[in-house]
Amino acid sequence: GNVSKFSFHLVMRYRDAGCFMAGAMLTYMGQALMQVSALDSMQEEDDRFLMASRQARAEGDQTCSEVEAGVEAVVRRMLAQAATSGEAKISGGADCLGHLEPSLARAVNAHFALATSTTPSGALGSFPSAKAAPAKELPRANSQQASTAQCAHHPPPSDVMPEMVLQPLDDFNGAIKVPADVKPAAWGVPMATATVSVNNKTLEVVDIVDGYNFLFEGLHMFSMLSWRGVAVQQDPIDAFAIEDMLWREQPDLLIELGTNTGGSALFYAQVMQDYNPDSLVFTVDPHPPSVNWDKNAESLCPHCRDVSCHPLWNSGAIEFKQGVSWEPKVVDRVEQIVQGRTKVMVMQDANHLHASVINDLEIYDKFVTVGSYFLVQDTKLTRMRPRYKTLEAVHEFLDGQGKGRYAIDKRYEYQLFSHHHNGFLRKMKQ
Repeated sequence: GNVSKFSFHLVMRYRDAGCFMAGAMLTYMGQALMQVSALDSMQEEDDRFLMASRQARAEGDQTCSEVEAGVEAVVRRMLAQAATSGEAKISGGADCLGHLEPSLARAVNAHFALATSTTPSGALGSFPSAKAAPAKELPRANSQQASTAQCAHHPPPSDVMPEMVLQPLDDFNGAIKVPADVKPAAWGVPMATATVSVNNKTLEVVDIVDGYNFLFEGLHMFSMLSWRGVAVQQDPIDAFAIEDMLWREQPDLLIELGTNTGGSALFYAQVMQDYNPDSLVFTVDPHPPSVNWDKNAESLCPHCRDVSCHPLWNSGAIEFKQGVSWEPKVVDRVEQIVQGRTKVMVMQDANHLHASVINDLEIYDKFVTVGSYFLVQDTKLTRMRPRYKTLEAVHEFLDGQGKGRYAIDKRYEYQLFSHHHNGFLRKMKQ
């Protein structure tokens, strides 16, 4: 039931943390317990424990036994809730325990001993005692390690990809057609004139992209998305393309203009912390993250919580500055934090009106390191809400201050769909 799903979720995460024993214990719990309520609150507590556990293990301050102690707390809560509700039932104990590692079996028995001291008679079944055996850890899963060369980071190409053209590797009996003279749309959609035949209709790529863009915007689907329970307002396709760009380019400082609720800063920081624990996301917004600009957000994402609930927000991996991007107090702070940084990337996801976009491009240009990117988000607004002229601001910058120094790079538009077509600007010269 629900507990099986919940415990499997925990198993995978504890396995990722490097503690197979903890995961195996929870696998057994999931098989043993039939129903437990209040899982959401337990999952939130475990989120905080797991984050702290990973950080401590990364610093060499925590062993698997200590992680397993944290699992014990989760198990105790599960069993205590079951005992209180009277809904728990243990089944198959003898069969399951007989196949468990002896040290694991002792741990399971110990947890049940703790729980059964306050459990109503008959709520839990009896378990055989495990045979005594020297305590030992189970072998780590995936113990084979790739070579240093295989694990090395491969620097991205130093050039730009002026256009993205993909050829079908499976055309589904001619359903996909890419003309030899395939062209992009005026607003940057790659392969705009390529076609797909579906449901007795032939659609151009530009129609598919534009259609979904209108749906995504018109239905406020962006406000239904969350990352670790925090509203993120990034399309999943773009979010993964940006994640890929961050991982390949590996900036140690990301300047995000436009925080909103902080979910995107949280997402970017988690990616960056994996390759550089000293990396920083500096994020700027006129409003605190507790204020969502979309008045419909609360009804569209009722489970979303404040970003400060996540431990990474206050860990030093993210710095939030309240203010407008061009205010001296904001720019002065950026001047300070760029010192000593080796690769700086900037994302403009603030006010998307032409004047604001060109202003941000001209002010923050100097902070982008050569070889890195200035990403202007939501260039789609040029064709969806023409008064914004977001993409026009990009072209104006490229014809002015950025001329000969920046180039549009289509390398990260390989999914064809994006809200940011022609917004990935690679800096070629200082």
